[in-house]
Amino acid sequence: MLLDTHRPFRVYTTLLRKCLHLVTHRTIATKRDLYYRDVGLFRNQATVDNALEDIAASLGVRRGCLHVVAASRGLIAGAVVYVLRSGERVTVSEHDSEQGAMLPPPETIAEILPPPLETFVLIVEKEATFRSLLKLGFHHRFGPCILMTGRGYPDVATRAFVKRLAGVMRRQTIEPKLGPYLAKDGSDDSIAALPPSSAPLPNASPASRLPLYVLTDNDPHGIDIFLCYSRGSRSMAFDAASLACPDVQWLGLRTDAWYGPIAASWSPHPSGQLSRGVTEGDWEPDGVRQARSLPLTPQDRRKAVSCLAQVGLRQDPDLAVCRRDLSRMLFLQRKCEIQLFEDEALVQWLVRRLDLGLRPCGP
Repeated sequence: MLLDTHRPFRVYTTLLRKCLHLVTHRTIATKRDLYYRDVGLFRNQATVDNALEDIAASLGVRRGCLHVVAASRGLIAGAVVYVLRSGERVTVSEHDSEQGAMLPPPETIAEILPPPLETFVLIVEKEATFRSLLKLGFHHRFGPCILMTGRGYPDVATRAFVKRLAGVMRRQTIEPKLGPYLAKDGSDDSIAALPPSSAPLPNASPASRLPLYVLTDNDPHGIDIFLCYSRGSRSMAFDAASLACPDVQWLGLRTDAWYGPIAASWSPHPSGQLSRGVTEGDWEPDGVRQARSLPLTPQDRRKAVSCLAQVGLRQDPDLAVCRRDLSRMLFLQRKCEIQLFEDEALVQWLVRRLDLGLRPCGP
């Protein structure tokens, strides 16, 4: 009984001692490694995970500063090259095949090299969708493209990679056009002497936004996953600055992809031609039909209400499309999953949607 009373204290002191050893000797361990070093004390992996997050939050640092990393669940494929701290240069396209390559822990990456200028990034919610797109060669047929998945709610390693990749793309595409307006202090986001209001900042329009898109189910959990990428998770709000990536945009699925009256209001591209040679006649009319949607579950409704109650979601104009779709789901009491698309129909939907952008996908 005495041991159980003191166990939480022993868990924290043991982890602090191990983290001090890692930092002092400049080595890295995974959370799984730490768990297996004292299974009798920790009992389960969640104990280690939660205690490490508490320690990082108490010290006001990211967990990576403790030299403890998570084995990433994220997968990646396509036109990206990065260099590890060991000096190894990894070209993802040489390793992705039809399975995708595992993302490395962010602390082991020394540099992500700038991708080709025309590259867009598509982050999909589900591993099954990711593998289907790989099998169809989507990233080769319509690239240069970087395909990623966090396999559901993304882990820290996946979100950190997306954040860092966005920073590389921003410096490559947007900041050179801002020219003298950028501050010279080495920071990414600071702006020096701004021009008067009559002279708008170059490339400051919505069209200057980076082509990073998130594809999720049209359900409350899908929107919550997008918010996890773009605004950070509520459980790790203290680390939002290093993990949240406001550059990502929600591509869909949206209600107008499957709900008949809305889908029917879509107008074809003015040229009648879709990107990379796919014509309007090849498109399945109105996307996924209403008959193939699914009813919201009580859990879905609770999640939708919880998302709408978030202060950030209510106040951020960039998230108006998320608010609209959550409201539509609650009104219709319906949702739609990506798996309701046939694989080729999904590709054609993506081509059409990305033809309406590679530009912002606003309301």
